[in-house]
Amino acid sequence: MQKKRPPIRPPPIFFICLWQILAMLNVSFVLKDKGTNSKSISPKKEKITDKETPIICYLRYNAQRLKYYTGEKIFPRHWDDRKKSKKYQRAKSSLIEAPELNARLDKIATTAKNVFRKYQNEKNNQIPDTETLKALLDKEFNRTKETASLTAKTFIPFLEEIIKLSKGGVRRNAKTGKPISKNTIKTYNTVLNHLLAFQPKFEKRNKKKIDFDIIDIDFYNSYIEFLMKGERFNAKTGKMVPLNLSTNAISKDIQIIKLIMAEATDKGLNTNRAFESSRFAVIRENSDSIYLPESEINEMEQLNLSEKKKLEKVRDQFLTGYYTGQRFSDYSIIDTDKITKDEDGDEFLEITQVKTGNIIQLPVHPNLKNIINKYGGKLPRTYSNQKTNEYLKEIGKLMPSLQKKIPINRPTKDGMRVNELCPKFELLTTHTARRSFATNHYLAGWQILTIMNITGHKTTKAFMSYIKLTTKEHAKVAHTEWKKKKAILKAI
Repeated sequence: MQKKRPPIRPPPIFFICLWQILAMLNVSFVLKDKGTNSKSISPKKEKITDKETPIICYLRYNAQRLKYYTGEKIFPRHWDDRKKSKKYQRAKSSLIEAPELNARLDKIATTAKNVFRKYQNEKNNQIPDTETLKALLDKEFNRTKETASLTAKTFIPFLEEIIKLSKGGVRRNAKTGKPISKNTIKTYNTVLNHLLAFQPKFEKRNKKKIDFDIIDIDFYNSYIEFLMKGERFNAKTGKMVPLNLSTNAISKDIQIIKLIMAEATDKGLNTNRAFESSRFAVIRENSDSIYLPESEINEMEQLNLSEKKKLEKVRDQFLTGYYTGQRFSDYSIIDTDKITKDEDGDEFLEITQVKTGNIIQLPVHPNLKNIINKYGGKLPRTYSNQKTNEYLKEIGKLMPSLQKKIPINRPTKDGMRVNELCPKFELLTTHTARRSFATNHYLAGWQILTIMNITGHKTTKAFMSYIKLTTKEHAKVAHTEWKKKKAILKAI
């Protein structure tokens, strides 16, 4: 009689591995509404029925599933759900903002896995339930109950909550879905400080505090008058200083107030629609701004500033802005470690623009490479925007070509316009570098689309505001294009 064989039992290591697999966190992204099926519906009809839909993150582990909203949205036609695709569960390249959106989704996935792993490490490999994991993720993404909603019922506290949520990353740009930039938050704070300075005078005159129901045309007029002629307390000096804001500076305050009123209206906190009136206008003026032609850029580059190190660093930083075409907030923090080289030996620099979040690939100009080599493979770190502007004017004083006086029309202050002649160097600022890049390359015949891809401009209208040419210079561009066309015809 044969003995019965004992059942084959998997070794203990098998159960350990199985448990580890089940305990692993699997992250996937799906659309709340998949929209239309482009294979069965005509493109014309698809445009009508295809609507932007939220992207949901699903976290699966140990037979549990957590549904977590990412805060991102996309049109289904731009979403890739083909399993064999490299961009599976990500935005297709047909979406202009695909690189930025996909980077944010990758960050969400990485953060979720890190939170999950950290919990296990701290709890002796214990697996969190879905409620615990959600609470941990809410805390990590600043979505806790204390900061996830707007509870203020009056205007200034509501603005303060807006600032708090924007800083925490909970509140995002309604159009792009991107986090509110630091510069925008800085503008919010400036408006808040102006309103706090204005409130005592307003309350004394009207016997009311600033609130949603009193922001009307009378408030608009009195607030603008305050911004032009009023005073505020300077914490550094301990003294009252005049505001004396220009029309363009005032326009920022009015724009933010209208934005806050609109958001409060959407939340059901406000029923006063006076801010929508055409008289409650955001008025802007064309400020005088200059560009440096290539001859003046070369003159600046040739200045011997070896005995004035602070000016030398500021000059080299300005040239960095010129050769990259970026804003000061971007060219002042460039990371040279992100320079790559392609098969042709051409070098490129990847940056993420501070203001827009756009990821830009920049060609590395030979002169920029010289500056990088000069500082041992890095770029100079200098001063604040304000201080840099002061030093740039000192540099401009050393340039003969910038001594010439040019007619300018100063932005309005106290309701007046000022026309005068001004030495060109007095108008030199950090932004002149970006404006000079755009204008000089436009004059050189570069395609506008190519320049815009480097500067990061989204619309031709926004880009053309950077082109500071006289009517004669525009006419010269036309002559250049005619000559090119004539040369092509002759060659044929």
